[in-house]
Amino acid sequence: MRDHSPGELRDRRHWNYAFWIQNQLTVVGDRTSDPGGAIARQEWITELGLWYEEPTDPADWMPVIGPVAAQIESHFNQTCCQLARTLHTTGVIERSVGRTVPVIIHELEYYEAIARRTKAANPPGLADEFTAWVRNG
Repeated sequence: MRDHSPGELRDRRHWNYAFWIQNQLTVVGDRTSDPGGAIARQEWITELGLWYEEPTDPADWMPVIGPVAAQIESHFNQTCCQLARTLHTTGVIERSVGRTVPVIIHELEYYEAIARRTKAANPPGLADEFTAWVRNG
């Protein structure tokens, strides 16, 4: 294991989700805590022609549902990027936070697709520090 410079450690704490406060403000589309969102999620996925019922045989998950789930995830990521761009262009982020900050479109891991999504979600140059960190980590 290599030693990390103070700058690398600062960047990791700054950008890595594992170092952020882990509070659950909401779970969007959860049947229990957000039943209205769950209905909207099902309607949206149905409109995309991608709604499915859980398979009864777990062996069917990857070959049958996996490709459909990947399409849903792709649409969801595109929607998140569009929403972030809209929040930037309408000034909602700057008014809410007091300055322009990048919107990070992420998962628990960081890889090239995360960098691309985040770049697409923000005005040019705003997420450069984050995308450089993902790519050069």
